Amino acid sequence: MPQNHGQIFSDAKQNLLMELYDDSRDIITKKGNTAQINKAREAAWKTIADRLNASNLGGQKRTWQQVKIKYKNILTNATKRKAQLGATGRGPPPEELTQAESLALSYNKGQNHNTYQMHFLLSLQSGWKARFGFTNYFISALCM
Repeated sequence: MPQNHGQIFSDAKQNLLMELYDDSRDIITKKGNTAQINKAREAAWKTIADRLNASNLGGQKRTWQQVKIKYKNILTNATKRKAQLGATGRGPPPEELTQAESLALSYNKGQNHNTYQMHFLLSLQSGWKARFGFTNYFISALCM
């Protein structure tokens, strides 16, 4: 059965998402994993989704989970593109960062071992294993 995909976030909606995230960043990035902190994070994401949906930018209404996933995707893409921009080699030059991706990187500058960094490192692990035959133990030592 074909999967029903939502509309693509416009550049304006992505930029608004990043601005709204910045307003709630202290709550979302707060350390801890208690029920109270998790409820506060969920409430912050719901507020972001409500404000994004209430904007006059049109488009499909998004749930707070969709908005959260979109933010994480922007951050992941920004991290990958930033790595590509620093790479040397042959081939066409990589695409520049979008405004939303630049904002995502600036909002998360200086945070150690964030989720997006760990996911990026984990994605590299599979390539290292295949290419060099590294073990998980060796790779985890490299990533620390």
